[in-house]
Amino acid sequence: MTTLADDLRQAWRQLRRQPGVALAIVATLTLALGVNTALFSILRAVVFGAVPVHDPDALVAIYTVDRKNPGHMPVSDATAFDVRDALGDEVPLTFFAVRSVAVATPEGRTQVAAILATANYFDVIGVPPALGTGFTATADVGADVDEVVVSHAFWRSHLAADPDVVGQRIVVEGVPLTIVGVGPEGFAGTNLFDASVFVPYASHGAVFPEVPWFGMRRFLAFEILARLPESLPFEVFDARITAIAERIAAANPDEIGTRRLHAVPFAHAILGPDQRATVVLAAALGGTIVGFVLLVACANAANLLLARASTRHGELALRGVLGATPGRLLRQALFEALLLAGCAGLLSIAIAPTLRDGLWLLRPPLLQMASLQPAIDGRVLGFTAAATLATGLIFGAAPALRAARIDVTSPLRHHATAGAASHRRVRSALVVTQVALSFVALLAAGLLLRSVTNATAVDPGFAVDELAAFDLHATPTAAAQITDALADMPGIEAAAVASQLPFGHNEFRRTIAVDAPTRSDAPTGLLVRTASVDPGWRAAMGIAELAGRDFHGDDDSKHPMVAIVNDTFAAVYWDGGTPVGQNIRFAGVRDPVRIVGVVTTTKTGSVTETPQPFVYIPLAQWPHQADLQLVVRSSAPEAAIEAVMAALEARDDATVSRPRRLTEDRDAALGPMRSAAVLLLLFGALAVALATSGIHAVMTYAVRQRTREIGIRMALGAQAHHVHRQLLGEAVALVLVGNGLGVAGGLILQHALTDHLFAVPLGDAITFGGVALVVTVAALAAAWCPARAATRIDPARAIHHR
Repeated sequence: MTTLADDLRQAWRQLRRQPGVALAIVATLTLALGVNTALFSILRAVVFGAVPVHDPDALVAIYTVDRKNPGHMPVSDATAFDVRDALGDEVPLTFFAVRSVAVATPEGRTQVAAILATANYFDVIGVPPALGTGFTATADVGADVDEVVVSHAFWRSHLAADPDVVGQRIVVEGVPLTIVGVGPEGFAGTNLFDASVFVPYASHGAVFPEVPWFGMRRFLAFEILARLPESLPFEVFDARITAIAERIAAANPDEIGTRRLHAVPFAHAILGPDQRATVVLAAALGGTIVGFVLLVACANAANLLLARASTRHGELALRGVLGATPGRLLRQALFEALLLAGCAGLLSIAIAPTLRDGLWLLRPPLLQMASLQPAIDGRVLGFTAAATLATGLIFGAAPALRAARIDVTSPLRHHATAGAASHRRVRSALVVTQVALSFVALLAAGLLLRSVTNATAVDPGFAVDELAAFDLHATPTAAAQITDALADMPGIEAAAVASQLPFGHNEFRRTIAVDAPTRSDAPTGLLVRTASVDPGWRAAMGIAELAGRDFHGDDDSKHPMVAIVNDTFAAVYWDGGTPVGQNIRFAGVRDPVRIVGVVTTTKTGSVTETPQPFVYIPLAQWPHQADLQLVVRSSAPEAAIEAVMAALEARDDATVSRPRRLTEDRDAALGPMRSAAVLLLLFGALAVALATSGIHAVMTYAVRQRTREIGIRMALGAQAHHVHRQLLGEAVALVLVGNGLGVAGGLILQHALTDHLFAVPLGDAITFGGVALVVTVAALAAAWCPARAATRIDPARAIHHR
């Protein structure tokens, strides 16, 4: 222990002798470790689901899967009840759906997200209320329930944080409900939608009378959460769910068909099992890049310690002669590195919350949820401690090994020539590594930015730049009155409503069959995206008509059902033939639906998607829509937004919210890619900055060590510009080698990201060339000043330099 204490004191004394070097290393490592800590806290929350529920690892989600239609889908309430009955009391189970509702409070009427959940919802997820209780009703069917739980955020923003709010009433969808509880702070549900109110499933008939599909097995609108006891492993539970699904399908073959059930961990359900794969990839990419930033910082620190060690050659050799063993010298050098890393680790914890908050602001709209809260907790601190230890060992290894190999036979030969060539080779290798890593880090951002630029330039198939959009909560009758009134307003070319807009999250799909397809390989039982629209929709959106007719006023409940399909749908079933006049059938609907028109295919989920089949149906024939989307076409969308909001403000039969240009929805669909690009750009710029500072420090030390050599050369007639050019040439050579390695690494990276980049060719010359130019210019700028300083060396004084 005494020896270790002596080694620590010796390390501290050595660092105090050159505080500038120590401060530079600590500052560099603090920033790199702080960024890694901040990002790790965010990735842990996003990937592993840091939602404030009790023991989230014991929660399991259940989804519908269908071999004919890839992906995970919600479950019907009828099936959820069957699963709950089959599991019994051993596995507590709740299910819920998210709906948009109009809520009237003493402060006014507002549109919010509501969770419609079974009575045991709060008990299963383990979320105690801040005030009052959870649902007090115990039955989910056959009961007259008039209660509601509000979120903590809604309580503060709309109920004035009234401590006596329990027992008061608010009006949800025109139905007075009694507040029985206020949720805990920070909790807004268990998925991506920030819920403001929680309504018991038993009240769905009163609150959502316009929705007739409750109890139907094809109404896939609910998410199931189950809490597993410790004695029940996930694999056994998943097998049990599979068996239950088979029994349900056997009892209901016509309604279930090929659909089955699949269980996933709760952490996968927060983002959705299908979206999570993309998020995990982005997390892996971000983690890799910030890892590169830390490695660049380690190379910086190692280079500075090696440069300092070259000036201590004689000292270390003398200590060896006096009895210090190579192991002792190695240990002391490692202690110096670990001491520096430890100081940086402590400081990084101090700045990590600020960095985390800054990075969290850049998250995509997909993650704009209050209940997802990245925290600097014990696991994050453990990660930081491990990263700090690894950092100290990484950047301290080369100086420590160098110290252990000191030639003790010549303790007085400590001038610049002693080991200088070997030191320069190691430092040059570290500089090359820095350049290569910073190249790849910046290239990752460049590739994503290039992809976002290409995607934004795609024509979505409608007049996206001229459209303003609004969430509208109104009956079809009120919606028709609103569109007629808006169409007559100055500056508005057209107005229409639909059940959904492109790039939105309220996608609705129906299982569709075709009576007489001409393609022999036409799919059966295909889930197709559909939207209910009014007669002015196509013209308002600017979608081109290819065949047949548009909807008109007679396409209502009194006339035969009709539909318009896009040309992709037509190609899937008719392959060049016209579908106009053909019949299609929706699962669960007895009457056929006749196709009356064909329009061009538009982008619906994202501008990067492949063409998708789509079916439009008249809103008047499918009136069960309380949540509508209002779209207004104008050459000045911003002015149109103000005019529409002013015109609808006085109406008490409709609630309009979320005014926006439709380009915002398009950009939001690209949000994950755009956010990843911005984050990687920040990390890449940080890596380049660290590499640049490292090159500057190494060049400065190199010039100091070669002062005598340069002085002799200049005394013998070497011109200043020759010396300057030679030193810059050495830096350029290192940068070119680093760029070459960076290009190789970048090609590997781009190949791995091929499926997630849009219209970016492999080895894209613009991206690779631009990154190489930025890295080269930054490196040369860093080397310029030290090289310039070398030309001002006085030969007479330099010859006597030690």
